[in-house]
Amino acid sequence: MPDDMPVVSETEKAGLILHPVLAAKVNFATSQNGVAVVKRLGIENGSADPLENIRLSLSANPAIFREKIWTIDRIPAGTTLHLSDLETPLDTALLGGLDQAEIGQIEFRLTAQGVDDTTHSHRIEMLARDEWGGLAEMDNILAAFVSPNQPFVARILKD
Repeated sequence: MPDDMPVVSETEKAGLILHPVLAAKVNFATSQNGVAVVKRLGIENGSADPLENIRLSLSANPAIFREKIWTIDRIPAGTTLHLSDLETPLDTALLGGLDQAEIGQIEFRLTAQGVDDTTHSHRIEMLARDEWGGLAEMDNILAAFVSPNQPFVARILKD
C-alpha cells in the first residue's frame, strides 16, 4: 500500500477515517538526523454528527520510539483534523545496534465516544546501521552515507 493512501477500516462506516503518511524505512542515520516517522496525520469525520472525546495512540513493535498519545475534544461533522504535533524521536541505541534489516509494526489505536475502537497497523523496515533506504525513501539523508562512521574507514584513510 502506498504511504499516502488513507487507512480505511470498519470505522469508515461510522464516518471515522485515519489518514497517515508514514516513513516506510528507518535506520540509525534517520534517528541521528531527526527524520520524521509520521510525515502527515489526519483524522476525518465523514459522519453527519460531530465526534467527541477522541484518543489516538501510536506505538511501535519493536519500540523504535516511545508511545505517543493525542487527545482531541471534538471533530466537527464532515471535517478532517490535521495533527501538527507529529514528533516521535527514534531510539538511536536500538537502530544503531542493528546489523541486518528487520521488519517492525507501527500501530495506531483510535477511540471516540460512540464509535467502536479500531486499530491500524503499518509495516516499517528497520535497516542496518550502514544500510541506506534508497532515493525514494531516504534522499534527504544521502550525505550521511558518503563517509561512513566506521572505525575501519579511519584506518584506511590513514594508510
